[in-house]
Amino acid sequence: MIRLFKMAKDSAIKARTQTMNQLKAVLTRTDPRLRDSLKELGQAALLRTCAAFQPGSLGGIEDAAIAVLHILASRILALAEEIRAHENALTEIVTDCAPRLLERHGVGPDTAACLLITAGDNPERLNSEAAFAALCGVKPIEASSGKTTRHRSISSSARSLAHSALCLRSRASSSRSDSAGSPPEPVSCSRASRSICTQLANVPALIPRSLAT
Repeated sequence: MIRLFKMAKDSAIKARTQTMNQLKAVLTRTDPRLRDSLKELGQAALLRTCAAFQPGSLGGIEDAAIAVLHILASRILALAEEIRAHENALTEIVTDCAPRLLERHGVGPDTAACLLITAGDNPERLNSEAAFAALCGVKPIEASSGKTTRHRSISSSARSLAHSALCLRSRASSSRSDSAGSPPEPVSCSRASRSICTQLANVPALIPRSLAT
């Protein structure tokens, strides 16, 4: 259930980005007078203005540009509504099955959904904090050299795992960073994964793996 809404939302976000790029491409090639009348507008105002265009007869390039801008802006606004609907559905589902996950600083519906899907695909990895940290790519590996003592993380190939790892790293970053502003050591990232692992292990729906399908 979570996977379906996440897939639909990701698809809508990708389509919105592509359509926005197309709209900007049209603006760069349209009549300078039309382009200049829109260039000072912010993105939201630009979309509202273009969506409000009333295309008439296609008597020239400017008429065609107005018609296309109207279509593209209307599509972007519709996709934005669709994305909000998917996010509301994800929030409702995640709140129902793992409410404490959303209470964590910086964990929103997308990150929570990604963590739940990853955990649902690998429920056996929730039996160990070390296994879960390795699954998310934040298990520290010794990488010291000379007088420098440091650790590195396991590289994760799956995008969902990379998203989960990013979540864990950002949690660690907010609580621990050195004075130079460098990224936190994977050790702190691994610590940040422990409480999340415990919360996910307590989600009953992850045991039958029905939640993430």
